[in-house]
Amino acid sequence: MKFRLIYVITWIACCISILSCKKNSLPAISSSSLTIVNALSGGYGLIPNFDSEKTLIYYKNAAIITNNGFLEFSGHLGNIPLSLAPQTDTLHTLYKNNILMEANSIHTLFITGTVDNTDSYFTTDKVPAYAAADSLIGVRFVNVSMGSKPVSINIKGQSNTLVNGLAYKSASDFLPYAAKKTVPATVSYIFEIRDASTAALITTYTLSSLGTKISKSVTIALKGIPGGTGANAQVALLVNNY
Repeated sequence: MKFRLIYVITWIACCISILSCKKNSLPAISSSSLTIVNALSGGYGLIPNFDSEKTLIYYKNAAIITNNGFLEFSGHLGNIPLSLAPQTDTLHTLYKNNILMEANSIHTLFITGTVDNTDSYFTTDKVPAYAAADSLIGVRFVNVSMGSKPVSINIKGQSNTLVNGLAYKSASDFLPYAAKKTVPATVSYIFEIRDASTAALITTYTLSSLGTKISKSVTIALKGIPGGTGANAQVALLVNNY
């Protein structure tokens, strides 16, 4: 009996060792990254479904993209049948499309407009790689304000224009900005978003805590409806690309 027990233990140990070796020898699997940004006007949360051919079982797949928020998803490759529904009614599809996700690719999907008139903007992102020693952060600007005219962006108090003529559903390149750990926490960049033709101020966004963003990149997106108020007002929101 004692001999049999020793034999069984030895056999189990061998199996674990073999499985461990197989696991360690598996090749790395390429992946991709998709960030979904909820830029809808009206204050609705979004529920994604990465298999739109099947009915979403809400309480089993409860990933919620809050209004003015975003979520990053990884591990999806190939032609992904994606759909999005408002949190208040998961049977109402706001967005449905097949998204091609190639290996090692980075993308952002902006959902904009309103629940009754939804639009989207899909980008393939080339996020810059800054060394920590460079003390830089990358910032790009995106216009997903449905119906807006082209906009320009400048830093408050400075006359030079950073981006000019940024039309609806378009994005700038990532631009480098200095961000040193030694600067006080109160030091920040205040970006002003203006109507490109009249220079009228639309909204501002304050990018702060620069020391925590060194060697990282972010997106500042204009959303809302021109002339809108409350939940429909034109505002800027921040999306992390790191």
